[in-house]
Amino acid sequence: MQDKVLRLLGLARRAGALTYGQTAVLDEIKKSHSKLIIFSADFNEKTKQKILEACKNIKVITLPCTMEEIAFAIGSKPTGVVSVNHENFKKGILEVSSFEEKEDI
Repeated sequence: MQDKVLRLLGLARRAGALTYGQTAVLDEIKKSHSKLIIFSADFNEKTKQKILEACKNIKVITLPCTMEEIAFAIGSKPTGVVSVNHENFKKGILEVSSFEEKEDI
């Protein structure tokens, strides 16, 4: 299932429905564009808490993969946080994922 999620992330990136990196993700949250926030398993906990504080009614999941695996899937430099900015990609990722999601953080 992890592979399916990574493939959907790559597709979302090519469709322009994905933002990555701490600063860019925080900007998308502030603009209310984020539909789903995804963290890598090896993302810095202190930075993760900062982003989680900004999330209000946004779904959040943590993938059991590294920053490098996410980067390879989306064709970028290593990143530990991405924002899915389209409702259909959010639904698709949540459908194929079996990862525990957190609501109303």
